[in-house]
Parts: sequence; structure tokens; C-alpha cells
Amino acid sequence: MGRLCDATTRVPWLVFSVVFGFISLGFNNCSEPYRAKSLGNSSPSSMQVLGLKTVHDLTFYTRLTKGEYRYVVRDLLDGMGSGPIGDLDGVIGGFAENLYEGSYKNHTLVNTYPNIEKDQFELARKLAGYFVSSNLFKRLCSSPGSCADSFVQDLLPRLWKKTLNAQEQEELKTFYNSYASADRDFYFLFRVFASPYFHYKIFNAKEKDPLQRSFKIGNLLSYYITGSYPDDELQADIDSGKIVEEQVIRNHVERLLQAHPVRFAEMFVLQWLNVSTLMSTSTKYKNVAVPDVMLEPALIFAQLMGDGDYISSFLELKYNVVNPGLAGLYGISGITSGWTRGQGTKTLFGTAYMSYLTSDHENDNPNPIRRGSYVVNHLLCKDIQFPTSAIQEKVDEVVNNAPMDLSPPARMAYFRGFPVCASCHNQFDHHGLALEEIGVLGATRTKYYTGHDVVATGRVDDIQYNNSLEFVGKLARSEAFSTCFASQVYNYITSSPYTQGFNAIEKSDVKQVIAGRSIGQVVAEMVVRGLGGI
Repeated sequence: MGRLCDATTRVPWLVFSVVFGFISLGFNNCSEPYRAKSLGNSSPSSMQVLGLKTVHDLTFYTRLTKGEYRYVVRDLLDGMGSGPIGDLDGVIGGFAENLYEGSYKNHTLVNTYPNIEKDQFELARKLAGYFVSSNLFKRLCSSPGSCADSFVQDLLPRLWKKTLNAQEQEELKTFYNSYASADRDFYFLFRVFASPYFHYKIFNAKEKDPLQRSFKIGNLLSYYITGSYPDDELQADIDSGKIVEEQVIRNHVERLLQAHPVRFAEMFVLQWLNVSTLMSTSTKYKNVAVPDVMLEPALIFAQLMGDGDYISSFLELKYNVVNPGLAGLYGISGITSGWTRGQGTKTLFGTAYMSYLTSDHENDNPNPIRRGSYVVNHLLCKDIQFPTSAIQEKVDEVVNNAPMDLSPPARMAYFRGFPVCASCHNQFDHHGLALEEIGVLGATRTKYYTGHDVVATGRVDDIQYNNSLEFVGKLARSEAFSTCFASQVYNYITSSPYTQGFNAIEKSDVKQVIAGRSIGQVVAEMVVRGLGGI
């Protein structure tokens, strides 16, 4: 049956209160997937119909991200066309995303907004209507109107991320059978999809009950890796309690990464590289939509992970992964779908995504300050200390008085000659200057914009290099980069502050454990550490 067969934060619970009239009005549009149905005067109250809880029942939650909603919808609507999925994507697109403040948003506190209940109920109504036509529904329910057992035993525990005791199961079955056979599937599913247990990850901070702990670990693992509810294999180990064992966790992570490499890459890489907020922009870069450009590193990462490759190949590319939207940027023709290997850039710094982020778009000149600070912050996990507002005026004065005919290295050396600038520029200048031979979209640069010859030789930290490609290769294979990558997976799982995972790894045995491991193996190790402590 498709996916059914095939460290959360303590906050007060958001009370889900919905006026019954709103629900009734919601069924009046006959163009929607399920025609209008009247609950009638003798029907249960809205709270009973939708199975909602109050502040006294629930204590921990984080809301699904928009990406997770989309993955769940696709898994539920197995076998359905683009129309229903596109309709639900439109509803999800109107949701306010979870707060994003530089840490991973799968754990960030929910930013509730006006009409959040209305939006979630609209999704529940449409999803219930469409689901009754899905392949998954047909596999769960061979005879519509008589599906209470399969819904309660197979569907709810996964979608609600919780166990159901005998009393809860009987109450749900009674609710199911309270409607006429033609109506009961829809209304039961409406209740399932409207429940806060569907929309939120709700767990105690420290689960004492072994089965509840198993549900917590298994469900969080599934959402972190696939963005959706557990598949059969994972659910079996959740039910048996085996999922709490470290090796079982590793095995499932590696298996799910092979099955869903792009999903994990989209959820993790875009946040790690600090580009997830650009996925909703309508801006274009060289006539290509910026979201397509920002997806590029995630697709590269996913392909490398699927190949069993190492994180060093993410910087020092063995090939470029090109989708049709990006092919034209690289001068590659004849690409209609899929991947193209052996073409394009040699390093991540020459990709379209990096070119967009770190170059001046007007003249296509890479900005060494922007590029160097990006490397230090996101690829080496160092917390850059920028000037305070109190001294920014002095910094501006130095910048405004700098001679205009200086080459980029000379100009940056000039800035470092002033104490007010040196403390900042010494953190990242040399990283940016080491990359100056790599131009926009991978072009080789021999001249700076000033006309001076590009000079890319020297030493940065422990890396001695004679050209930009050599610098990238040594950076890619450095312990600092691999440690940063591992720490960001840890932060993704635990929602730790940006440098906390890095600092924790520095004090642990992780560096030795991940040495020589593939991307998937490193991710699996850090998921184990994140779920159970470093």
C-alpha cells in the first residue's frame, strides 16, 4: 500500500476552535472533490465530528513545514494525477511557513497566523475528498463504507504519529459507523486530516513509555529523511520497539536515503546552505527562475548520495547535475529531462546557485568578500563577527576613502590595515581571494575587473595552494569541511544553534567515526547522535 504498504519544543497548545457554520459553508462548492453534505441538526457537535483536542490535552508540537505537507499529500494521493495534487499544493502554498531565523525550521516554534484553523480545515476537506479516489484508499478499503478497522489500525497511527488504546479505537469506530455508509468514509477522513495530530508533531519531551518513545523516534526519523509518515518497513520496527536500537536507526536512514535522496536533499541542503527562503521568490537569474537555480546544489547532493559518494565531491564536482531549466545557463543543449554528467563546472563555486549568491549580477564579477564569508559561515561553520552598528560609521568611512585603482587583493589588504576593519576582514578575505580564478558559471578568470592579473596562490589556514582549483580540492577534503557537514546534519535533527553541533563534534569521537564514510553513512551516524545525544 504505497507508503503504508509498499526533539521537539514545549509550548502551550494552540486551541483549535472552529465555528460549525464555517464547516458547513465549506461544502457548498460543487466543483470541489466532494459534493455538499449536510451534517443535519442531529449530528454531533463540530468538536466531536472533527475529533479536536484542547489546551488541556496536548503539550508539545511543531507544525509540519510546507515541504512536509506536500510530501505527505503526494504519498497519500498515490496514483492520482496532477490536478488534485496541484489543487492541494495551492492550499499549502497559502500557509504561513514555520518561522525561519537561521536554524532549521523543522523544529522552530510555529508562527500561528490569522485563520490558520481555516486553512488547515480547507486542506483537510479537500484531502478527504480526493483520498477516497486514491490507490492507497482502495488498498486500505476494499469495500467503501466498511473500512473502520483498517483506518483505525493501519492509517491513523501513522498519520497521527501516536498509538491508539482500545477505548480510542472503539470510539473512532463508533464515530465511523454513526454515518450512512455512503458518507462515513469522507467524514471519518475529514476528522483524521483535521486533527491537530495530523498537522503537528506532538510528543512529550522525554517519553517514558517504551512504545510512545518508539513512535517518537520512528516518526521523527521518517519526517527528517522523507518528509512524510513511516513506510511499512519502518512502521514494523516502530511497532516492535526495535527502532530505538542504534543500528536499526542507521539501517533505516540509509535505506530511506536511497529511496528518497531528493526529498532529504531538498529539506536539508537548502537550509544548510541558507537558500531555502529563496525557494518562494519570483526573481529570475539570467532568465531562469531563482528557485530552479537554488535547487541545483540539492540535486547535486542527492545524486552524489545516491552514488554512495563522499561529501568532498560536493565541492570538487566529478560532474555537474543539470536539469532542463539550468542547461541553457551552461551552454548545454539537447537536455529535456534527467541528469547530464561530464559537463558544466568543476567546482560548486562555479555553479549557477553559487554564481547568483556571490557575484555582482550587473557585471558578472565574483565578489570575494561575499564568497569568502559564505565559505567561512556555511561550509566551515564558523560564526563570523561582523562590525557592530556602533563602529559601522567608521567602517563606512574607510571604505569610502579607499583608492579606486586597487586590485581586489590590494583593496582588501588596504581594509585590513585599519583595526576597525581588520577584525572582520581577517575572518574571510583570504578564502574569497583563493577562489578568484573561478568565474561566474565556471568560467576561468585571468583578469580582475580592474585589469590586474588574477593571483590565486598562497595559504589559508592549513591549506597551501597554487591555484583556485587546488584550493577547492584541499578544502573539499579537509577535516574542517567534513566536520561542518556532519554538524549541520546534527543541527537539522536537533535544531541546535548554528555552531553548537560543530562544537559538540569537536569534543566527541564523531570525527574519527565519520572519517572515510560516504554521505549517507555520515547522515545516518548523525541522525543516531541527534536522536540519542552526541
